[in-house]
Amino acid sequence: MLSPGVVLLVGARALRFCVIRFNAGVAYDGWIWLEGYVLDPAGRAMERRRIFVRVAGLRLLAPA
Repeated sequence: MLSPGVVLLVGARALRFCVIRFNAGVAYDGWIWLEGYVLDPAGRAMERRRIFVRVAGLRLLAPA
């Protein structure tokens, strides 16, 4: 599911996020660090972020 280029909806705010890389290493069980870009409604990258998210709260929008 998680690979560079994947577009996800994150959390209740439905943040559209394009993954650059992820680190499933040192974190709490069921949580991961993602690095990528927040996308605007047209799909353009707006801001680069590193976010700590719960895997269960992610929804796949577009595969890589």
